[in-house]
Amino acid sequence: YIDDRDRILYGTFAFFWWNRHSSTIAASILGLNSDYFVVTFPYSLFISIFLLSISSIILLKTIDKKLLNSKIALLASVSIGLSPYYLENLSYKFDAPLMALSVFASIFPFLFIRYKKIFVITSIIGLLIMLTSYQASSGIYIMISIFLAFIKILEKDIKEAFRILLCFCISYLIVGILYLMIYNPEATYANTHILPFKYFLIGLDKHITNYIKTIYSDMGGGSRVYLHLVFGFAFIFVAKSILNAKINKFLAFFLSIITLIILFILSFGLYLIIITPTFYPRSFIGFGVFVGILSLYSIYKGKILSSILIIIFVHYLIMF
Repeated sequence: YIDDRDRILYGTFAFFWWNRHSSTIAASILGLNSDYFVVTFPYSLFISIFLLSISSIILLKTIDKKLLNSKIALLASVSIGLSPYYLENLSYKFDAPLMALSVFASIFPFLFIRYKKIFVITSIIGLLIMLTSYQASSGIYIMISIFLAFIKILEKDIKEAFRILLCFCISYLIVGILYLMIYNPEATYANTHILPFKYFLIGLDKHITNYIKTIYSDMGGGSRVYLHLVFGFAFIFVAKSILNAKINKFLAFFLSIITLIILFILSFGLYLIIITPTFYPRSFIGFGVFVGILSLYSIYKGKILSSILIIIFVHYLIMF
């Protein structure tokens, strides 16, 4: 990548331009932010893999800690780091660990989901690190929060669902205020100014449409194996939600469809609300996590059909 070449030649991350202060600090700690860069590859890749692996296990534990004993569940969790889109992130020799850090920071707070005060504190810290390292991960925390609240609603635990959403809102509100204090929009190949209120809905609709078209264009060619597998997980998501629901089955069906759509849209993160987002593969980190949530939920409380689908899915990811 041109980024790798420039870092070797000029030895500066210059991430402050993109509000990536955590990335610059982390680079300094790693000894990379100097007059020139020592090529740390493949060690940078090992750090990325470590952070992604821990993130995957935390997500698995968050959905159901019993899944930690399931080899199929561990297989399913690799869909975050082995997402066809995330392969571009892993291809950077210097930036890869910093991109993985943003994923880890988004998921780490859910280790403390049962302890709401600690969860809010770690969420604030994690979200700040994410927003100041690599903003393409900005949809991950929101997706997981909404998904967990959805699960609690199905289990008729409305109070816990409300607590999760309240913690999510408080954390994101505080972080949003703090981030806006240091936020410096850019207008180069990506325009990170927030959509004007007058054109907000038009811009939002345009970004969602382009997001769908890009994924279909990328993954819809040839045998369309990847999309077929994703649709398979989506079907299981809806079916399992209805079967396991303690609430009215028709309501469960409606909520599962709505949740599925919301999770997919939010997988694009805050790029939805800026003027000109990028549609490079590296910007689609959230989509891999979205598919990871679906695949892990497919083996939640029953896994015969899901196991077959997951084995095919992981085989496809490895071959890709």
